Amino acid sequence: MHLRVGLLCLLCTVLCGCNNFLAKTMVAPPNGGRSPELVAKQPLKAGELRIPVGPPDALVSAWILEPTTPPRATILLLHGFIANHHQLERTAKALQAAGYRAVLIDLRGHGRSTGEYLTFGVNDARDMAQITTYLQEHHLCGDSVGVYGASYGAATALLFAGSDPRVKAVFAVAPFASLREEAPYFGKHLMPIPGLFMSADDYRAIVNQMGTIAHFDPDASSPLDAIRKTTAHVRLIHGADDWINPAQGSRELAAAAPDRTELTIVPGKGHLDLCLDWSGAVRAHVAEWFDKNLVKDVAGR
Repeated sequence: MHLRVGLLCLLCTVLCGCNNFLAKTMVAPPNGGRSPELVAKQPLKAGELRIPVGPPDALVSAWILEPTTPPRATILLLHGFIANHHQLERTAKALQAAGYRAVLIDLRGHGRSTGEYLTFGVNDARDMAQITTYLQEHHLCGDSVGVYGASYGAATALLFAGSDPRVKAVFAVAPFASLREEAPYFGKHLMPIPGLFMSADDYRAIVNQMGTIAHFDPDASSPLDAIRKTTAHVRLIHGADDWINPAQGSRELAAAAPDRTELTIVPGKGHLDLCLDWSGAVRAHVAEWFDKNLVKDVAGR
């Protein structure tokens, strides 16, 4: 009896430690947290722009791919979790070839951008609004903008669209519907063994702790709420075998705005299959979607 009680207490102690570790891991910047002061002194890479955003203050790096003809519109491209702008270079070049100005971005805390914490799209959506304004002020964007996002970037794209009417079209690959729904799947992916023993209460506590650590409201990380608010047209693509962001998230998003969304569930495909798009099957349809749904914009040429 005493042994069982002791083992139970030990398990609870371990899980409490795991909860804390997982919360910290999920909001830690993948690039280690680059110092804005040091970054500001570093030379820019070829084609790189550094755009100040905030609060909280950060420097976001961006690269602009101009078409050879006057741009039809400007499209922001947002990569996935622990990735950077290189993930979407081929998609950006395809859009550039189709006549669009493509803006590749390192989201805060990723790549060459600064940022102390990740907020699963909450701060990132505000960053995108400020970046769009910056582009407009520098004649690199007209009155409207399109957004392409994968995974974390797809969720950010939807949050941006839900808060900014300048977003007219979104192409979202494997987004999550809300941070609270996503956390158990993502947590089990990061920590498979402890994840087997974590309860729904554990994950609620983890998400709350993430908000405390990173100073954001976890309930604001809800693309499901955002898609109900936006008037943008949204293309949703998800793999049926996605165990990181299950396809149910995209089904919920499509059901919340059936008049403005188009959903495709791809059989036999997982999360990385579509987000990295090795075969090019996704990007083959991107320009066509923006052709039909993004207001033509040549003001930024």
